[in-house]
Amino acid sequence: MSGREWDRVEKTYAVLMYLCEAAAVACILAYVFTWDIRVAVCGIVFTVVSCTLHVMLLVYNRTRTIIELLRGASVRDKRPDNA
Repeated sequence: MSGREWDRVEKTYAVLMYLCEAAAVACILAYVFTWDIRVAVCGIVFTVVSCTLHVMLLVYNRTRTIIELLRGASVRDKRPDNA
């Protein structure tokens, strides 16, 4: 990501993504030790949710960057040429 500060939405996406990743790893390890299919399904669900949150975070970040660039360009266009 870029070097700017994250807003609250980005932090929320990131925290939820990392929690889902940790839960997916825990489920996969539990499946290896127990061979219970329900645990494997939970691991797959957490993996899919984690991937979805990752894509949402990337899209949100890119959209926010584009909007900030467009706002900066519109402010620059409104200034006089000598400024």
